Amino acid sequence: MNPTTWWLFAGMELVLCLTPGPAVLYVISSGLRAGARRSIASTLGILAANAVYFLLSATGVGALLAASYQLFFAVKWIGAAYLVFIGLRALFGKSSIIETAGGAPEKPGGWPLFRDGFILQASNPKAIVFFSALLPQFIDPRAAIVTQVAILASPRM
Repeated sequence: MNPTTWWLFAGMELVLCLTPGPAVLYVISSGLRAGARRSIASTLGILAANAVYFLLSATGVGALLAASYQLFFAVKWIGAAYLVFIGLRALFGKSSIIETAGGAPEKPGGWPLFRDGFILQASNPKAIVFFSALLPQFIDPRAAIVTQVAILASPRM
């Protein structure tokens, strides 16, 4: 793989990682709720969903997903419903931060943070579009495709 192509891909990844979106906001909120150490689980959940999208895109299934408007629309609305669910749970759930009589606030464990991060990113329409539309732009069809996919996956997995 051409090093320039890899650097362009890595630069685009960096910009996308720093772009505020549901995943970035979720990691920040989980860091505030559970602490920096436990919030690593939410980041790992997001990365796991990205790895799934990467593999689907690399095998061509991602293109089918992007081509199907009904499936894309369904995933988009499932993601929106999940975000509403998380928001309502935050608004109407017990707030242990405000309660002082009960002792120290209970911090969520690693598995719920991982699970919520995975579901959030798996239902993110921006991730679907990225992996199914932009990733193939960095693959040269005249070269070994499996090798290129492995190289492009290295910053991600």
